[in-house]
Amino acid sequence: MTTAPRLLLMSGRVRSIVSRLPRGIGQDHMAQMSSSSSSSSSSPPPSSLPSSQPPSYSSGLRGSPGGVDVKALLQEEDTAEDGSVRDDKHESSVLLFPGQGSQFVGMAASLVERHERARALFDAARRVLGYDLLALCLDGPAEQLNRTLHCQPAVFVTSLAALEALHEDEPEAIENCKVAAGFSVGEFAALVFAGAMDFSEALYCVQKRAEAMEAASSRGPPHGMLSVSARHAFRPTAACQEAREHCLSHCLSATAAGTAERVAEPVCLVASYLCPDVRVLAGHVQALEFVQRHARRLHVVRTRRLPVSGAFHTPLMAPAQEALAQALGRVTVRKPSVRVYSNVTAHPYTSVGQVRNLLVRQLVEPVLWEQTMHAVFDRRDRLDAGDEPEPRRGSKGGDSDGGGGGPRRFPRVYEAGPGKQLGSALRACNAKAWSRYRAVDVGPRNDSRAEEEE
Repeated sequence: MTTAPRLLLMSGRVRSIVSRLPRGIGQDHMAQMSSSSSSSSSSPPPSSLPSSQPPSYSSGLRGSPGGVDVKALLQEEDTAEDGSVRDDKHESSVLLFPGQGSQFVGMAASLVERHERARALFDAARRVLGYDLLALCLDGPAEQLNRTLHCQPAVFVTSLAALEALHEDEPEAIENCKVAAGFSVGEFAALVFAGAMDFSEALYCVQKRAEAMEAASSRGPPHGMLSVSARHAFRPTAACQEAREHCLSHCLSATAAGTAERVAEPVCLVASYLCPDVRVLAGHVQALEFVQRHARRLHVVRTRRLPVSGAFHTPLMAPAQEALAQALGRVTVRKPSVRVYSNVTAHPYTSVGQVRNLLVRQLVEPVLWEQTMHAVFDRRDRLDAGDEPEPRRGSKGGDSDGGGGGPRRFPRVYEAGPGKQLGSALRACNAKAWSRYRAVDVGPRNDSRAEEEE
């Protein structure tokens, strides 16, 4: 098969999100949606979605111009048998999308100043959401931007605006992309890039997800998330079990009547396997405080409470699942045209049903980010997605393909979104990947600000 058809197809796949927004976003349907939405910043998302569906990044692939067998082309040139990155004579790339906690006041400033298409995405988002998301990103206040209700749509749209900027500045990074992965809500941005969802409908789902997660966060005794940097001897499952047992026998929580009662079913679980020796725990605040108090005994070096209001990726988010499932049931979902790795399985999505199912499961199951990074970048390290994966510390992830096929060029890695959230985790997982990593500039920020993971 010649190179020319492949380049033609890839060029079709990566046409701008903005240039391919449906008529329902920028024109007729947007006017209808705008008229049905309040101009207030607190107005709800539109109650109905545009009927027309936008051709997405993947439409060039799906169109099969010139009679090319697109499915065979993708299988032949893009997919290795073990699911890892395969390079061809073009330098390949991997796209990563951050999650909640990467947001900061001022993000997207450089994007909307330099890229008209990035601003157009925020214009479309304002009509879908019913409030001015760009103003919130640029000017805050931080208390509102950091709310789950607002920061998830903000991170999602800013990430795709960064993708537009990358597309204009380095189109080859998009054209030669083989793999995409997103951390938590970032997975929606990865799926939009891969053509599995359309921008307007994915944003609708993100908004419903954020609303439901914020509501779930206010139920019962206070809960939250704790980032834990630990020695190799740290056993997170055992530590969480000990914290739950402590809460069961010692912890009290205030009731609506002003009395105190024991936490009947305390929760403390691993919410994210971020990178070697770094885990994010989530659960009831009193259980997290137990881990902090006993850090030295548990072989914990450093802890940091994350500025989120709930125990995301634990069963405490179960009340949010129905709302997200209903939203996903209302929108069109397609099989991704580029490999997108699921947070739940650390494997690529293989079907439409799997996309819908795993996005809902993701709310209550841990993010297997470390396992995903190894699966993408290191063929020799197939981490088990079990409870206590054994990390490869600082894997070099060399240039050999590991199968006797000779040297291969290591892919470039781009983080499209605010906060440079994923760089330090990537460095700990794979030093070679980190050496090829670049975060797309989204605007001014205080670089001393600690990275915060959802």
